[in-house]
Amino acid sequence: RYTANLGQIWRISEVSIKPYPSGRASHGALGALAALRDQGLGLNNVASIILHAPPLIHRLIARPYHKDARPAYARLCLPYLAALILRDGMIDPRCFSPQDIGDPALARLAQTVTVHRDDNTDGNALGPQMLRVTACDGRVIEHAIPATLGSPQAPLNSAQLAQKYALCRALAAPDCYARLFDDPLSFLKAQI
Repeated sequence: RYTANLGQIWRISEVSIKPYPSGRASHGALGALAALRDQGLGLNNVASIILHAPPLIHRLIARPYHKDARPAYARLCLPYLAALILRDGMIDPRCFSPQDIGDPALARLAQTVTVHRDDNTDGNALGPQMLRVTACDGRVIEHAIPATLGSPQAPLNSAQLAQKYALCRALAAPDCYARLFDDPLSFLKAQI
């Protein structure tokens, strides 16, 4: 059964790219919020955020915000992650620090974010999801999330790939081989 589809189904085309250094279950909502941020939403003009998601998403990222949360908790806390993405347009792992987690501006928005379990009966489903953002001026924005950002159904665009690449480069050790980033295939080939 493992070889029946060899040469017919290419599993590499089913591989997802993780766009953010946070729990995979958060990436659908974070991608939608990043897109809304590009349209002008931010920390100071969002009154509340509600994510309607399958049970798996709810179980993994619906944890409430705590100002003294540890980094491992914050990486799976959609309220904190939503505030970060609206502030920065990205999730930078250096922001899983006590100073950032306790930031009053992030805390204000994080306390308005909730995740509601929808009626999806598939215990492994990551979608679909529905994001509902209420702006401070009373506007309500609904954003459907049919697939998780970074999946084959919702691949990263060139700007998102460039942002991920730039963050990886920024997080690399100062003495990291430049060629690892500039020409990774020849770098790896030389290592073999």
